[in-house]
Amino acid sequence: MQSNFIQKLMHQLVNNSILWSILLIVSVEAQDQPPPQANPQTQEQPAAGTPSDQTGESPTIKNPEPVPTEFDSPWSLVDTFVQAMNSSTSAKEDNNTSLIDDFHDKAVSCLDMSKVNPERGWLLSGRLILILNRLDEQQPSRFLWEKKDIEDYYTDETEQRYFPHWFFDDIIDSTEGVKPIGSIVIAKQPDGRWLFSADSVAGLDNLYISLEKLPVLGAIDESVLGATDLWLKQFMPDSLKGKTLWTMEYWQWVTLFLFILLGLVFDYSFRFIVRLIVTNIIRKQGGEPDRKKMRFAVRPAGLMVMSLFWLNLVFILGLPDLAYTIIQGAARVFAVLACTLAFWRFTDLISEALMIKAATTTTKLDDVLIPLMRTAIKIFIIVFAVIYGCLSLNFDIKPLLGSLAIGGVGFAFAAKDTIENFFGSATVLVDQPFSVGDWVLIGKVEGTVETIGFRSTRIRTFYNSVVTIPNSNLVRATVDNYGQRKYRRYKASVGIQGDTPPEKVLAFTEGIRELIRCHPYTRKDYYQIWFNHIGESSLDILIYVFHETPDWTTELRERERLLLDILRLADQLKVKFAFPTQKIHLVQEDENESYESMEVPGAMADRKGMVEGIKAAKNVIRNQPWKKQKPGVVVFSESSQQEADDESFIEGRSEGS
Repeated sequence: MQSNFIQKLMHQLVNNSILWSILLIVSVEAQDQPPPQANPQTQEQPAAGTPSDQTGESPTIKNPEPVPTEFDSPWSLVDTFVQAMNSSTSAKEDNNTSLIDDFHDKAVSCLDMSKVNPERGWLLSGRLILILNRLDEQQPSRFLWEKKDIEDYYTDETEQRYFPHWFFDDIIDSTEGVKPIGSIVIAKQPDGRWLFSADSVAGLDNLYISLEKLPVLGAIDESVLGATDLWLKQFMPDSLKGKTLWTMEYWQWVTLFLFILLGLVFDYSFRFIVRLIVTNIIRKQGGEPDRKKMRFAVRPAGLMVMSLFWLNLVFILGLPDLAYTIIQGAARVFAVLACTLAFWRFTDLISEALMIKAATTTTKLDDVLIPLMRTAIKIFIIVFAVIYGCLSLNFDIKPLLGSLAIGGVGFAFAAKDTIENFFGSATVLVDQPFSVGDWVLIGKVEGTVETIGFRSTRIRTFYNSVVTIPNSNLVRATVDNYGQRKYRRYKASVGIQGDTPPEKVLAFTEGIRELIRCHPYTRKDYYQIWFNHIGESSLDILIYVFHETPDWTTELRERERLLLDILRLADQLKVKFAFPTQKIHLVQEDENESYESMEVPGAMADRKGMVEGIKAAKNVIRNQPWKKQKPGVVVFSESSQQEADDESFIEGRSEGS
């Protein structure tokens, strides 16, 4: 088992190494753009033809802001930086987080960060104070210019080199093997401030590595600085220190590999724990977990945990600028992809669970709303992932957002139909002219509603084709919703032979009424059964009845049940149905021929006819199975030929119908 686990772990490590390589390449290309440079102070240019242009006078600076005293000279700059770092270490000893951030930001403001990743400001300020701590220069050196020196002697100077300097030669020579790599230069910015130059800040990592062996001569306690990379470095062997490969020291490479390996362990551990918890919960409820669905759900969550672990540990390595930019960018891209996939899968799982629950409810609004909410959440996930991905790679999205705002009007005109479809879907949700599963007639399209989306509604026709209707059309369309019918009407005309006695006609119509009053799905409070027309070859009886059924198939079954009982009733009453026929009588006139008229009905004749019809109807339905239990809706099922030939099976099916 252990060998299988190690094999899986190594296989996962190889796969992630390939992914890291791809992400590193993407990050390098993303970070290959030069950082923005500081803009020079804006000058007021006189218009052509003005007095200054004619007299040749030079343009003047428009309302120049005074340079803060903290940055008005190299001496003030170093003093400001050292005091900020001293105050930061004191705040750390007092655990005052807000002051720590303020003093750190003050120290970072002394650096020109135009050529390095701005996120490394705190780390580089720490590197610089560690260098000064080894040069015994916790107070500005006497050779640095003050404001008065610049005004009197160095008016045109724009930079002063702080290190290397002959003042530090004795300190450098006191330690064997120390060869400084880099320099510290204080440069004047276009706005008049003096800052540590961009080139000096970019070289602080290499300069610190070259001076690290110098003894600590300053007063700052380096353990209070909280440099986690230096804390890790002290546990590494000397053979891994001081030597670099692709700007990173050997111990940083080793630690990075261990972090990747530890992230994989976190991934496997998290997935194992989650699977164990979910399995126990499902089994306590009497079910058995689906391994495929569980793997589908848990895998992205494990990747998300692993990516967040990497993302938070990369910073503590103290990587140089290029390596940090590439690796941190790759970790962020991986984290964005992992989190996006995790939330995407989580949305699918929650939606499936809600759809299962919605199927048990009587309302159909949730059947429509859940897919729409799932689509909206997924769109939000994609937008958030794109924005955060751009920000994590230091892409400036402000121009993009500005261009979208400017082009919003044009986009609105171009996407007019899409916007109309969106509001059409909102109208369908609010007004609810139909729901999923309803039988509707919209214009010339008739069928069953399958889905209601943001843009369109899909209807499955009775030809089994799918018709897509834009939601904007639904706002103006006439919708005939057959699915909202409570009663389903059936109208027919039954013709019986013309020689049927009136008492039999009356018995037949009353018998049909009794059948309607007794049938399980017929409407009992309104129906019309009347002898209402004498045709050329028949006596026509109107049958106007309603069935209260949930679907068309059940309606057809109940209509069939009623018509069959009407046939049985006609047989009980000896009533014969008429057909379009013609009889030719050849009559020889006889003056002595007599005509026998019908007997005049008595007072109870109609009543007797009605009672006869009711008795006949009750006799028809006396032994039918639906008298004991109301039949359910029609459910189509496949049965084998052997079952179809089985008499007991047929009897069982007939009793349940």
